[in-house]
Amino acid sequence: MTKKENTEKSLNIYQRLIEVMKEVRYIEKEQKTVNKQYRFVSHDAVTSATSQAFINNGVYAKPRIIKHEINMVNIKRSDKYKGTSYEENSFICNVEVEYEFINIDNPEDKITQINGLGQGIDTQDKACGKAISYACKYALLKALGIETGDDPERDTDYDLSNNQKAANAADEDMKETLSKKNEEDFAGLKAIIESCGGLEELKEVWSDKENNKIIKRLEKYQPNLYQLLIETKDAMKKILLT
Repeated sequence: MTKKENTEKSLNIYQRLIEVMKEVRYIEKEQKTVNKQYRFVSHDAVTSATSQAFINNGVYAKPRIIKHEINMVNIKRSDKYKGTSYEENSFICNVEVEYEFINIDNPEDKITQINGLGQGIDTQDKACGKAISYACKYALLKALGIETGDDPERDTDYDLSNNQKAANAADEDMKETLSKKNEEDFAGLKAIIESCGGLEELKEVWSDKENNKIIKRLEKYQPNLYQLLIETKDAMKKILLT
């Protein structure tokens, strides 16, 4: 055994996790979006980024479910294309996951009680899977202090100053275009909010950089749509708290 290998084997679990943290400092939100707006860091992206670092540093990350609850709720949904609304039953699953980080060279050397909460909602059988994935993802992100962020490339959304100029212009065609853009963005963001599977996801959608620009733009130029968006968010929050 080389001196380096011997040194690596002598590291305790805290030192090994520090090495993992050095390897995985940042996970960027994925390029795929919902309605070209909401970008996110998936469970698979977090697992992919951390698993090799755990292997490299001799750490086994062991998750287990310590609490779970499943309920059924009735949710009102709308079809923006048909202009109709309908109701459907959905399952809501709440779980608490606990991680153990174990030194593979000394299994008695471990860190326990690294917990994550998750909530998933689905009309069929995926609610629990969503909840577990969400809980595991955030437990790993928080335990390892991993940063996530937006695409640093140029912003493609409307600039507020341009909106202001257009709003003050006499050109009715431009006004109509901007109004249509606002309505499309409102419908897209409303659909995203209504598809949220948990309170943390709802919070993330509402605070997302790109979504926040849409919210502020609607508040300033089309307060009626802004108010409807607030009502949608509050209604979804109430459902998820049930």
